[in-house]
Amino acid sequence: MSNMYFLTYEIAGDFLMRNRFYVIGPLLLSLAGAFLFASFPILLQAKEGQLSLQWEEAYLQIQHYFSGLSDGSSFRFYTGRTEHSLAEQLGSYWWPSFFYVSIAALGSLSLGLLLALSLYKYRKVRNTLDMLVIIPDFVIMIMLQLFVVLFYKSTGILLARIATFMSDEPAVALPLLSMVLVPTFYVLRNLSVHIDDALTADYIRTVKAKGFSRGYILLKHMLPNVIPYLKADLPKFLGIIMSNLFIVEYFYNVHGITKLMLSSGFERVEVSSGVLSGYQFPLVLNALLVFMILYGIVLWMSRLFLYALEKGAKR
Repeated sequence: MSNMYFLTYEIAGDFLMRNRFYVIGPLLLSLAGAFLFASFPILLQAKEGQLSLQWEEAYLQIQHYFSGLSDGSSFRFYTGRTEHSLAEQLGSYWWPSFFYVSIAALGSLSLGLLLALSLYKYRKVRNTLDMLVIIPDFVIMIMLQLFVVLFYKSTGILLARIATFMSDEPAVALPLLSMVLVPTFYVLRNLSVHIDDALTADYIRTVKAKGFSRGYILLKHMLPNVIPYLKADLPKFLGIIMSNLFIVEYFYNVHGITKLMLSSGFERVEVSSGVLSGYQFPLVLNALLVFMILYGIVLWMSRLFLYALEKGAKR
């Protein structure tokens, strides 16, 4: 047990030292992007039948946000006429989003790797699964819900809840399946190309000629060869998952970060004479910042997972 803890500590320490400067540049760009995105509904408004840029209004909103950090007003929001504290409500919205994104990331990486390595001899099967990645996310969600409904009508057995209608009875299986499927097929499709290239490499042929088992070749030679491609593709991979989160939380009525932003941030918006009012800029900005933190944590978890997998395969 002590050896396992030491190995975990060694892996985490080595990983952090190698990647301590990795997030600085993207973090600054992401912060600027969050402020710009949250300001966009204020910045771009219609006046006298034409779109115009309201730089002063956007600047005032940002200024009010920073001034509200001291008295806490930037961390309060409304649902209807009820005022809420974001600090008190954040946990109930954070954990569902974190659960779905983290499970989707680690599950998709694991399943994609497993399928790519186990099906490396069956190119036709891989090509068939590769085609599934082109199916839009919302189509997959509709098909899953339709299947559950038809199965229930035919057998009387409810396989899963099709949406969250009550807070104490959340939908879990279908949202999670919707989050995992497309990223898994994406990993499988990308790895299939690299596996096909690796199979023609001289060192793989040499290992096969020496009579090593299939499992040994997969774990000790194929796996370390494809993991670097996964690590390089992680930002795009997580981008797919994070964009899916918007659709999944809205489609299945999951009370997560993006649902909070979309339902409450724009809930009181009114347009009068081309002027936007009621838009909760602090809430939208805070939700985007939390969204960035969520992305960063899951990116770190995914990199640590792949790093541990790669180091374990080389031992």
